[in-house]
Amino acid sequence: MRILLIVLIIVLANAQLAFKPLNQPAMSTQNDTTEAIRLSIQRSFFKHTMPEAEYLLRNNKSGDSILFTSEKKLLKYLPGEVDSLKFRIIESKDICALLAADTTWKKRHYLRLQLFERKNNTYEVVLSNMNCDRFTSGGGIGVTLIKKADSLKITHVGAFNIN
Repeated sequence: MRILLIVLIIVLANAQLAFKPLNQPAMSTQNDTTEAIRLSIQRSFFKHTMPEAEYLLRNNKSGDSILFTSEKKLLKYLPGEVDSLKFRIIESKDICALLAADTTWKKRHYLRLQLFERKNNTYEVVLSNMNCDRFTSGGGIGVTLIKKADSLKITHVGAFNIN
């Protein structure tokens, strides 16, 4: 299991290094980007695909919001809400300090857009639910979507645990 986790971390790290920043997107690209993220979130929460997602839904000082982060250049694409879920979008550098101040729960988790990549009509989205503990735990989901005509369709989903 540890070997699988190490391989996953290496793959994600290499994928992030290979990520090419998006140019200033046209409105349709921005909408497609946000829609791909939105569909991935729906799959994570409403199809019960993301391991340990229940840690994201516990009470917190943010009210009913799930803390959501990503690298700075992708923050503008993160949706503020998806169906009944509400998100508080915050920069990665601030997330652990905010969680440390919340003593409501011992293992408070946050949602992170770990990877977003677009090539032609294919979108790759990796969402992780993590904590800021010394030994991070949580889970995640990788989703592949394809754009056909004016809609995005999920073609592949894979879930993973972070131990």
